[in-house]
Amino acid sequence: MKFPLAVVSCLLGALSLGAGGAAVAQDAPRTELGARLVEHHGDETFLRLEDVKLRERVAYPDGATFGALKTPAGAYQAYLSTLAAVEEEAGVKTLLVNSVLRSNRVRPDVHWTRCDWDIVVVKHYPSWRAWEKVEGSGLRKAAYVHREAAVANDHVVVAVPRIVRATRQSRPDDPTDTMIYIMNHLELREQARYADGSYPGSTGIEAYERYKGGGPLANVPRELIIIAEVPAALNSADAHWTRLNIVRYPSLREVVELTRPSDHPESWWMMHEHKEAAAARHCGPITVPTLPESSVDSASREP
Repeated sequence: MKFPLAVVSCLLGALSLGAGGAAVAQDAPRTELGARLVEHHGDETFLRLEDVKLRERVAYPDGATFGALKTPAGAYQAYLSTLAAVEEEAGVKTLLVNSVLRSNRVRPDVHWTRCDWDIVVVKHYPSWRAWEKVEGSGLRKAAYVHREAAVANDHVVVAVPRIVRATRQSRPDDPTDTMIYIMNHLELREQARYADGSYPGSTGIEAYERYKGGGPLANVPRELIIIAEVPAALNSADAHWTRLNIVRYPSLREVVELTRPSDHPESWWMMHEHKEAAAARHCGPITVPTLPESSVDSASREP
């Protein structure tokens, strides 16, 4: 039987010569994300951010009583813990597992109706092979029983890191205060859109640079610990973001005070017009860490 040349080339490309000249199959991705990474990102590192909305109650399948947890938060933590050993073996680093703080105040920077999460998880993968190793592990099925019991809705973003920087800020002295992480998901416009027509010809990036964190808020001691780009080729169609910025502030109380509505021209509220002009969508949950911050150190890198 004769095969078309294209088919023969494809078959040969999937083989390599092993010891003694025997032909052996090269490793190849078995998942959709793995295939996307191989095609568009090669063997480079990447971040995977997972926004999670928990169920009101756990929902284990009928008959799943052994190992069942009573709360969605507990079940989700069991999911993370079950994968921890195989992730460590694969070189995956869990950078942040943060809980989202609730606020009844309407912020002008939330343009995305689905920006309602309970937990945000950021993991660092050394390559697509690490993703495939975890997904192909025998522990995955056991882990996902807990995950499916815990999660009502999720949103996953795959990003290319420019900066992953360790944080070493001290905690506030006041026990009623806490440090926070703002997890900025941004879709920046090509051309900025100012409501009053100012800054004609300005790009979305230029408008975002004018914002600079929002007036006096930019002067609060803070650390920009993650900057990452979000390539469309690595993501599903509902991930519209172009950039992820994760910023740590040492004081929740100070951030709340500085972001109150104000008519002062240099206040965060008024400076926010630049962010409004720059971003077609923005989701910026305010979060607190639920895993040790030292986990960020393990994957620190500069551009």
